[in-house]
Amino acid sequence: MSLTDLKRTLTQLVWPNGTIVLFAALAIASGFFNRLIVSGADYAAVAVIAAGLLTAWRFHAVRSIAGLLLFAAFALAFAQVPMSAMLLAALSFAMPLNIMALLLVEEFTLAFQPLAYWLGFAAAQAGILAITFSGSSAVFWAWLLWRPSWWLALPVGPLVVLAFVAAAVALLLKFAKDKRPLDAGLAWSLLPSFLACLSAGRPFRTAYLAAGAVAITVSVIETSYQLAYEDELTRLPGRRAFNQTIAALDDEYAIAMVDVDHFKKFNDTYGHDVGDQVLRMVASRLANVTGDGRSFRCGGEEFAVVFPGKKAEEVIDHVEQLRRSIEDSTFMVRGPERSNRRRDERRYRHSARHLQNQKVGTSVTVSIGLAQPRAAEDDVHRVIEAADKALYAAKERGRNRVVVATTRRRQASAAG
Repeated sequence: MSLTDLKRTLTQLVWPNGTIVLFAALAIASGFFNRLIVSGADYAAVAVIAAGLLTAWRFHAVRSIAGLLLFAAFALAFAQVPMSAMLLAALSFAMPLNIMALLLVEEFTLAFQPLAYWLGFAAAQAGILAITFSGSSAVFWAWLLWRPSWWLALPVGPLVVLAFVAAAVALLLKFAKDKRPLDAGLAWSLLPSFLACLSAGRPFRTAYLAAGAVAITVSVIETSYQLAYEDELTRLPGRRAFNQTIAALDDEYAIAMVDVDHFKKFNDTYGHDVGDQVLRMVASRLANVTGDGRSFRCGGEEFAVVFPGKKAEEVIDHVEQLRRSIEDSTFMVRGPERSNRRRDERRYRHSARHLQNQKVGTSVTVSIGLAQPRAAEDDVHRVIEAADKALYAAKERGRNRVVVATTRRRQASAAG
């Protein structure tokens, strides 16, 4: 993972979920909202969870719905006063494991069956707790109260802390792999959940759980933004983000249009799975473009890089470096049987039998057209058209090259 990718991942993890949760946790722990918490924690929790459920239902976010229902259930459970140390330990141990189990729920498949399974799973746990805490059966959970002599005087034992740590590791690994906002939201919800387990008073427990519900609700909103503005395959900003960016450009800028050479040949020879690998590889290089460029996937095998506040001659070296980085990249072509991912837009599944039992090293190249406005009154769409013409000129000159467009009388012509 490059430094740019690491920075982007950490930013996505911390903002906005982590920032909101940390602010809420610090505000509650510091007593800043003491009077408000004591008087309205229950109402605030109901309002937050209800708003989150409505938002998650609107976006068909099954995992978010299940997570919010989970927080509602634990808010009700923690509201029981007084609570024995053993019941607190049992609830505290079950909570992170339930949050981690949400990874098994597929997101954005609004159907009654997965939700029913989850509700049944939660009901079974509630039944087990009810049975084991009736009469003298509560000794079943005595092992959760075990503490070594060096353990700090916390309300929960080390096994509960271990459950929270295991859940956090699983969720963070899932987030690092998929970069999904909900995984980050679930990971951050563990912090207020743990603080709720440490709190002695009912209002503070409820307030912390409400903060956890906020993390999940915000992740639903972030996911909707991601779906609208980010390309799902390459994880680059998509066409809508590109249109918004060019609409906000000032008088000075440069735009590079990038197209993968012989992309149809890759698809026809190796199959669409390999075509997807090509696009992801090219996108990873575009994401690390230098010169303050912003990369976008405009559709198919076409990409764009916008350089705000820069002239073409200022960014030509950065664009050439980008072209070389793609040319120098090699990757192993995998047989299509290695991929089980479903793609609605895939028209057929290529057999590519000669690849099924071997790996083949290959590389790709790109052609790039670069343009800038001739004058302040030049429309950005004319600049894009000029960059497109320069791109076609690069194709005609043998591909794998950068061609800079010149604008004369608002007619774009390619100049090598």
